[in-house]
Amino acid sequence: MKNEFYRSFIESLPNSIKKDVAQVLLQHRGKEMAIPRVQLVGLFASKYRNIKDIDRAIRFAIGQLRDDHWMIGMSHSGDGYFLVTNMDEFDQFIEDYTERAYTVIEKSKRMRETALQVFGVKKPTQMSLID
Repeated sequence: MKNEFYRSFIESLPNSIKKDVAQVLLQHRGKEMAIPRVQLVGLFASKYRNIKDIDRAIRFAIGQLRDDHWMIGMSHSGDGYFLVTNMDEFDQFIEDYTERAYTVIEKSKRMRETALQVFGVKKPTQMSLID
């Protein structure tokens, strides 16, 4: 996907925090151009005073953009968010993203084990992906 995909997508969006986040991310292509989350919050805190938790709203907007096929990378070392520009960045992002998913699954398994100990025998339910 080239910038034309992103630009035409932005034009189709109504004015919103999602559109504003998309426009900012378009200026941050590649890991070396990442924008820290705290900087994103600073950019939008005054514009969206009516949003109580602007940090959460920004993360939600990024999630929506990813649902819309935007390849938005994230660096856990504090570099921030960026549009993925090459396969190496994509592979690293997917590796990190998948690792987070597995972490959630493992926590769910441990909580299920605890619930079974605390509450007793599990009632028959639909087959689970995490058992």
